[in-house]
Amino acid sequence: MLNQLLDTASQRQTKIVEVLTYYNHWVTSAHLARVCHTSVRTIMNDLQFLKLHYQHYFTIETSKQNGIRLIPASYFQLESFFRTLMNEQSVFNLMEGLFFKPTKPVNYWQAQFFLSTSSFYRLLKRINQSLDYYHIHFDKAFLSHDELVLRYFFSNFFTEKYGYFIWNFPFKREPIIQLIKNCLHYFKANKLTKEEYLIFDSEQILHIAILIGVSLVRIKQGYRVDIANKEHLHIIWNAAIIDDIYHMAKNIATPYIDELAQEQFGDIINSLLAFLLCWDSKEEFDTINEHIVHFLRCFAKEVDLPITLDEENRIRCLMLNNYSSFKLYPYGRQTLFNQAHFIGTLIQAAYPQLFNKFSHHLKQLSEQTQFPWTNDTAEILFNLIIKWPNLTNLLRQRRIKAKVLIISDQGMRHQHYIATTLNHMFSEFMTIYECTNDVFDIETRLPQLIEQYDLIIFTFDYLPKKISAHTQLLTINPIPTTNDFNNISTCLQQIRTRTSGIDILF
Repeated sequence: MLNQLLDTASQRQTKIVEVLTYYNHWVTSAHLARVCHTSVRTIMNDLQFLKLHYQHYFTIETSKQNGIRLIPASYFQLESFFRTLMNEQSVFNLMEGLFFKPTKPVNYWQAQFFLSTSSFYRLLKRINQSLDYYHIHFDKAFLSHDELVLRYFFSNFFTEKYGYFIWNFPFKREPIIQLIKNCLHYFKANKLTKEEYLIFDSEQILHIAILIGVSLVRIKQGYRVDIANKEHLHIIWNAAIIDDIYHMAKNIATPYIDELAQEQFGDIINSLLAFLLCWDSKEEFDTINEHIVHFLRCFAKEVDLPITLDEENRIRCLMLNNYSSFKLYPYGRQTLFNQAHFIGTLIQAAYPQLFNKFSHHLKQLSEQTQFPWTNDTAEILFNLIIKWPNLTNLLRQRRIKAKVLIISDQGMRHQHYIATTLNHMFSEFMTIYECTNDVFDIETRLPQLIEQYDLIIFTFDYLPKKISAHTQLLTINPIPTTNDFNNISTCLQQIRTRTSGIDILF
């Protein structure tokens, strides 16, 4: 578990950021102290440290009345925060160094990271304790009873540490990406029927490039993936494509590897396509494929949202890849910050009824396939949204909007200006109505209006003697300010909370 490699203070600080991020509202210091198993005083010290050192990534606000909340600069900045934290930690940098240069003596690493002998061995012990979960340990090199698991782990590790756009291997990435595309194109064109799967997006291709980078490093160090059937390359590929791709792989490896043998090329291809070759039988593939299709169609039918065959195929292929990858690497992507999970959680909060129906069908799929799909509910929901682009548009159309009345004492033209301005800002969340009567008798008519609208916005200072608990009243400036927009947004959020988060009309 990567978070176990952090020192105690960093573990606590990342926990604070996670809690504040996922709650997305005011949280008390006492609650943070309970979650982090520490004192309120320590929490306040941690908050000061985070404010001082990571203000580029987020703002932490504290209020005696409300508590503490975190406002990220953007969701991507949160990911950058965790990546920065990871690269600041000696333990992760030592782990990377040991991966690339396992034969360097202890005094080399002491000089590199300004470590005493005891500090070096303390960090090494933490690394081995954490990697024990993956059955990986360091003993003059990283070792595992399953070399492929080790490679999957380190491809995830480098993805987490650098993302997809920083390349930290001693050979070029572009030829590797071309190699992947050539292999996938050949495999798709010659070895897969239309009922099978091979749809990849850019992120998946970049991740496989990192996996091949890890594989080349391990090959140079003398480690190989066990290939049960050494003839499988000749079954999967024809001689011409093997020769072409073999020469491309040799060009990638040179001069890093003096000579890439045919056997080592098979090792790379096995790493690249292992998840496609790990099905126990065609019957297993067919069964899982049918269950996934049934799951998607039942879900689409229940929420009465049309799904095209192309959208269905993209989601189905992604889930098939998840299933087969889990067979090879049953640990999931243990990360400090999982962006897909985080955004999936936001989707869950924004569309609670959709999430409940989705979770119900996913649980049924888990029971039918005896596979832990529900462990990645938020992440699968995130991928469902991006692979089914029409879904969000349909959800917006079906969103129940707040009914908002605009009342101005500046005349009908001003009232229309306010309505037009607010409609431009909040049209997805509220339906705006303009008052058709004079404001002189507003006190008499207000009780009736309160029963008809969720929010009444005035452009003049007016406070009635009695107001309904179900309708909010808000006064804004004749020319709305940023603060006015924030207040309207808060009112809409409160209306949504009061109505139990019902966004979608089924």
